[in-house]
Amino acid sequence: MDLELNNVLIYGICLSSCLLLKILLPYLPLVCPLLLELVKCPPLPRVGRSTTLWTYKYLIYRTVVRARRWCGGWSRFDVLLLVMYLAANISCTLIGVSSVLEAGARAGALCLCNMLPLFAAPSLSFAADILQVSLRDQRRLHVLAGVAVVLLAAFHVTVSAASSEGYPLTDVKNVSAFGAIICIGSLSLPIGFLSRLLPFELVSTGHHLLALTLVGTTWHHLPSKHLQPRLYIYVVAGAYALALAAHGVWASYRNKLWFSRARLTEQYGLIHMNLHSRRKLAAEPGQYLNMWIIEGVRSILQVTPLLVVSWAPEATDEAELILQVRQGLTRKLLKSLEYGDNTVRVAYSGPHGPTIPTDKHEYFLLLATGSGILPMLPFLKKLVSHRHGHRRSCTRRVRLVWRVEDEGLADVVEKYINSALEEDDKPPPSGEYAEIAKLRHCLNCGGRHDEILDLTFYMKRPCKPPAYEASTAPTEKLVKPEQEALQSVHASGCTDADAEKKKKPRARFKLVEDLDFGAIVGDETKLVKNPPVRAPLLVIAAIARPFREELTEAVRAHLQSVILRFAEFEPPAETKKEGKLPKDENINIDMAKQVRDDIMGKTSP
Repeated sequence: MDLELNNVLIYGICLSSCLLLKILLPYLPLVCPLLLELVKCPPLPRVGRSTTLWTYKYLIYRTVVRARRWCGGWSRFDVLLLVMYLAANISCTLIGVSSVLEAGARAGALCLCNMLPLFAAPSLSFAADILQVSLRDQRRLHVLAGVAVVLLAAFHVTVSAASSEGYPLTDVKNVSAFGAIICIGSLSLPIGFLSRLLPFELVSTGHHLLALTLVGTTWHHLPSKHLQPRLYIYVVAGAYALALAAHGVWASYRNKLWFSRARLTEQYGLIHMNLHSRRKLAAEPGQYLNMWIIEGVRSILQVTPLLVVSWAPEATDEAELILQVRQGLTRKLLKSLEYGDNTVRVAYSGPHGPTIPTDKHEYFLLLATGSGILPMLPFLKKLVSHRHGHRRSCTRRVRLVWRVEDEGLADVVEKYINSALEEDDKPPPSGEYAEIAKLRHCLNCGGRHDEILDLTFYMKRPCKPPAYEASTAPTEKLVKPEQEALQSVHASGCTDADAEKKKKPRARFKLVEDLDFGAIVGDETKLVKNPPVRAPLLVIAAIARPFREELTEAVRAHLQSVILRFAEFEPPAETKKEGKLPKDENINIDMAKQVRDDIMGKTSP
């Protein structure tokens, strides 16, 4: 019953220690404040910054495998971690073995150790919150650990089947092993592919049930005379039970042990939800909620992520969320809204997702393609509300660049952008924030300007601007009628006297053949470099996969002045980078410009 210190046990201890250290690392300064002071001692800050810049420039922002519709891009850093992870498993399997049977036994034990990241939490969102990583990174970790489990289990089964004893099914433990093999093979199938054939609720529930069945059959297959093989299962089961209990307690606290109410409406193919929570909710921009929408028995089995598009400076019991329609429950909800709005009972967990700190930055660049505009809306609201120096921050410039692909979506987000513009038009504050507000000045003329928003919309093809119909109420339109479209000015308002009289706009529509991220990032970094400011430009992006590589290359050229952060929400990958205007004999660019000018209220000279 004694434990034997071998390669497998050492690997298990190291893997558990790495995960535990990743969880506790942000809390170390609270436990040991002296450690934080030691890190600030020279030359450690300079060495740390140089190392970080080198890592981003030559590892993280260097793409090895390009992004595809079914697969995200892989950088040098991702490939390096993959090689190190697989090399550690191969070394522990082969080093110091005396026979092939011993190597097969080690592979089986390592298979149990690698189950720990797979059972770190009952959901990927909660696991990402525990490890304090993005959902994208957590999915890659989940897939990587799953691949390691499949390869090690295949090697273990092959060696055992080729041995003299074989796998006689008359032994109950071998029957359990056969069941575990079936579970591993079923779990290795991609969920995205299965959800196209079967309802997503069935696929998701089946995936969780197969995972629990795998743990049970594996435990029954292990020999009962030795503690060490079963110790790995006990650790995995204990970690999962602890995370499940924590998740249940947090969800119960968030919902006050009962359901909240939500009103669903349909807007241009999207589901808009007004949530009335039983407990006040404080969601940061870019975060989302995992929602149980009570609409029958099948709906209880599906957890639907909804993006929070509203923001408030304090916790509130109301929130606005938007859901993109997929297969399964969301499609059913959309059909039910054909006859009018609907009020449903919901329970939720969250908010999930990492927060992007903005208080230390003064210049921001928000990039979005297609539905990537949705996570940018709360960022606009927050940054504009802080423009006068609230919370010790002073936002000087916010530029939003959006590649418009759907006129219906543009109509949905119209009121949110209008709200940000109205907030930006408010007069500067008085009182305790008045002195801080004076710090905002134009980098071109040195004068003070109250407006900080700069909106640029790129259209794939010559058509009218994003579904903003002509209206007699100028305040309800994204660009006011007295403003001139197709003009390029800074949001700071740095123009000559004649231009000031004409009130050049902060929103521009452009018909372009391609979206050049390099030129956009380069233009914004010039404002940060000359004259230099205390914090680099913060770029927040929610763009489709085909654009990510170009953006990272653009940021790589300005690493000293730019920090890049991707939002949790990723637009659909069907967005293509070929933005050339379609050849249509019935469409003329000049005619499209005239239509656009008419809609925007522009009068011809």
